Amino acid sequence: MVSDGTIAAISTPPGTGGIAVIRISGKDSLTIAERIFKGKSSPSSIESHRVIYGRIIDPGTREEIDDVLLIVMHAPKTYTGEDTVEISCHGGIVPVQRTLEVCISAGARMAQRGEFTKRAFLNGRLDLTQAEAVLDIVSAKTKEGLRGALYQLNGLLSKKIRRLKDFLISILSDIELSLDFADEDITVPEQRKISKKISSTIDIINELIREGKRAYILRD
Repeated sequence: MVSDGTIAAISTPPGTGGIAVIRISGKDSLTIAERIFKGKSSPSSIESHRVIYGRIIDPGTREEIDDVLLIVMHAPKTYTGEDTVEISCHGGIVPVQRTLEVCISAGARMAQRGEFTKRAFLNGRLDLTQAEAVLDIVSAKTKEGLRGALYQLNGLLSKKIRRLKDFLISILSDIELSLDFADEDITVPEQRKISKKISSTIDIINELIREGKRAYILRD
């Protein structure tokens, strides 16, 4: 697992709202949650993907900051592939900022822009096309653009690329076999079958090009 400390950030847009979400990710997520959360249940005692109610406190002064809902998610079944805690607090500017501050003071560091998705990619939770799709979903301006980004996030584009890779490996193997054993008493792939595979590969490439052009139009 690739990691550089435990990170925290506000996951919801800035400004005043009903609810804001702060995400913590990394090996010390649960330890940090234990330091700043007070409730009937402790973060380390509940099952993964469970929600508990309690209060965020300043670990230095024991000052109560906000009433929150806290979700614990254990690795590897999280967005980043790391232990993750999400805190849903009131969406005012002050409670959100104070909650983030105590996360930092308890041992987290501020996440860099896009670092949660970067960790998801490095930890194998997303491939490159899916990581790019996350940004496209956030930036989508139309229903069609959102639909295309979800298609990519769900791994359908990745499946086509893997299929293309398998075809190319198979073609290369057939050609090498034909060249190496052409004069020996060994059954080698017929030229017709190799040509058919090449034709199928070209079809896949053309389909990917068409989809890429459509995605570019929808994205812009």
